[in-house]
Amino acid sequence: MPTPTAFAPLYGRAAPASEARPLARKLVESELVACVNILPGEKAPAGAAPVVGAAAMAGPARPVLVRAAPTLRAGVTSVYKWKGAVEVDEEHMLVVKTPAHNRDAVTALVRRLHSYDTPEVLFLPVEGGSADYLAWVAEATRPAE
Repeated sequence: MPTPTAFAPLYGRAAPASEARPLARKLVESELVACVNILPGEKAPAGAAPVVGAAAMAGPARPVLVRAAPTLRAGVTSVYKWKGAVEVDEEHMLVVKTPAHNRDAVTALVRRLHSYDTPEVLFLPVEGGSADYLAWVAEATRPAE
């Protein structure tokens, strides 16, 4: 059973909305990360029906909502200094779940795929967590080469 310290959630940002979903998808498809949350996320259209997702994970398949034309809502307002000027942008927060041993490979992939010159890549320590969830993150990822 992996220990909590074997994991390193990554916090980052993506803008515009058209970049957040493809970036998250490519990170998960790389198998270096198990999951990416995009905050604030999408609002499911009225009447959207749950269907079984194709993602491989431990345990029974979980229902996901399928949308014809998903739209991410901006929800993170970032105020920061860049090249001497104070900037204000609407962005999306990405919360990425990955084993600690994949930090360097995930950082390199984010830098390659992200449109920012200096994408936010912050890994935080994990002090505890559900044993089942940590096992799933380990199973859903592969070690970086």
